[in-house]
Amino acid sequence: MRRLRVLLDANVLVNAQVRDLICRLAEAELIDVRWSTTILDETRRALVDGLGLDPSRADRLLDALGRAFPEAAVEGFGALIDQTQLPD
Repeated sequence: MRRLRVLLDANVLVNAQVRDLICRLAEAELIDVRWSTTILDETRRALVDGLGLDPSRADRLLDALGRAFPEAAVEGFGALIDQTQLPD
């Protein structure tokens, strides 16, 4: 059976409890997670500027996510952004 592919936005990655739950589902191979460098940049800004997390800790977190889920990084989606109508 094909797993559900889930694009994680920054608001999901910033919330530690939600992030942990979704990463556990992905580790259990129940879902496939995806994100972009734009989403990771937004996540870092929210962690550092919004929540006051030390920049090095934010970088370690994002590096760990990248190592745990190397297939999660997506590219080549720029043309789709203009076609998408979302609140943010």
